[in-house]
Amino acid sequence: MCSAVSVAHGVGVLATSQVRDEIVTRLLGENVRLPVYHALIVGISDYVHWSKVPWARADAEKLAQVLSSKYGFSDTRLLLDQEATRERILEELERLVGEMRENDAVLIYFAGQSFFFSSAQEAYWIPHDGVAFAPRAQADQKWLRLYEVRGYLSRLKARHVLLLNDSSCSEWMIHDWHGGRNAGEESRYRQALGQRSRWCIASGYRDALPSESRFGNRLLQVLDGIPQPVFSASDLAGWIKDGGVEFQGARMVYGPVRAANGNEGSDFVFVEMGGKSLAPKDALPSMASKKEEVLAAHEARPVRQEVMITPPTLPDQPAAAASGGDIKKAPAKNEPKVNVPALESEAQRLFARNDLDGAALLYGQILKAEPRHLTALSNLGVVLFQKGNLMDAEVMFRTVLETEPRDLFSLSMLGRVLSKQERAKEAVDVLGRALAIEPSNTSCYNYLGIAYGQSGEYALAERALLKALQLNKDFGEAHYNLALLYATQKPPFLELARKHYRIARRLHVPEDPELESLLSLVK
Repeated sequence: MCSAVSVAHGVGVLATSQVRDEIVTRLLGENVRLPVYHALIVGISDYVHWSKVPWARADAEKLAQVLSSKYGFSDTRLLLDQEATRERILEELERLVGEMRENDAVLIYFAGQSFFFSSAQEAYWIPHDGVAFAPRAQADQKWLRLYEVRGYLSRLKARHVLLLNDSSCSEWMIHDWHGGRNAGEESRYRQALGQRSRWCIASGYRDALPSESRFGNRLLQVLDGIPQPVFSASDLAGWIKDGGVEFQGARMVYGPVRAANGNEGSDFVFVEMGGKSLAPKDALPSMASKKEEVLAAHEARPVRQEVMITPPTLPDQPAAAASGGDIKKAPAKNEPKVNVPALESEAQRLFARNDLDGAALLYGQILKAEPRHLTALSNLGVVLFQKGNLMDAEVMFRTVLETEPRDLFSLSMLGRVLSKQERAKEAVDVLGRALAIEPSNTSCYNYLGIAYGQSGEYALAERALLKALQLNKDFGEAHYNLALLYATQKPPFLELARKHYRIARRLHVPEDPELESLLSLVK
């Protein structure tokens, strides 16, 4: 007896539960450990200050039902209309950060109004009670920045995260355009279950939302039709796109979430389970804690002296030599209940010993006691940068810059973070702001050269690195990066590359066997 209907565009019919189980076993293996699936679903049709979105609530309710009944989502939270305030959405995101475990998979869905500030390149979800067309400073307090949402996706311990965004400005979340994959590549589903992923599928509406969402209709049609018992988010996106969504004044987009930590290039996998729940017996209880205002607006404090750590190099190359130095302490204003200066001193000692986890813990304690402590925010950003938590480090430095927009140290570090994430254009913009403040900053010229090199603008990269050497002819890292730049151009300038590499080594930059091998190709 058939248990599902077919879906158009070549997706077949699934026959019986026995056949389904056999296919699942063939695709995933007999002893595969499936994730525990969770969902946070937000649908806002009725707004206080914005026009209604007729389909948003109904689509959200239908999605919650199909995920629970067919795909074994054991914990599905719905926020509809007046429930979907900024505070409630943030509270649920914080709950997910606290409760999720490594073997969890989280789906987040938003349907409703959104807004994009083109001048600041900032996109926002509009909660139920969001004010109408606020200035950006007020929007940050009353709306929900997608930058904040990305931060939560990075902090989630869950192995798999999928964001379904049925609103305008939705492409802002996505790092790159992706084409669909062919369904039925059996090994990739097994592989994907073991790797971390942060994916987004977005409707891509450009301006006003339509009276009916073809994206939502197609999404529900595909999921309810069960095209095959095991499939991925990229399969799902391809089937939605095949349904003609792009003919509705929208350009549907999908791909990895921009700069979200935890993305290993994998995919989110759906498994049709006929309503069977995979919730473990020892699942954590629901947390009702509010989001702590660690990243709120900050009082002005003396700006930190620079924390000197290993400079980045051009992409995929070893880091150059460290410049030495310590984390510096800013004077405290009022003594809090905990001894903040003592915590700062101990965090500095741990950082010097390369105990990054210990230093991060202490800076977290400082921020819990004094959330407006700019020194702790920026130094925690350095620790996170060293640990490779680039998205969280970015949040720290941007938070400092909201209060101290001319803080040269935070601008410089933010440029490095963006460069490490291969967001070269953003890095160039930030480093340009830093150099406008201090035109003689050699480190910023070095990082600017790296960013230009990443974006393929080799002439500008060369100019920036040469400017760094004009300011300091003994800047070993700039010599190394210039050697790397000359050696990897087509055609390469090997004599110049050898010259600058020899100088870099004489200035105690560590050797680079790969670059040395490349430089020896021509005698």
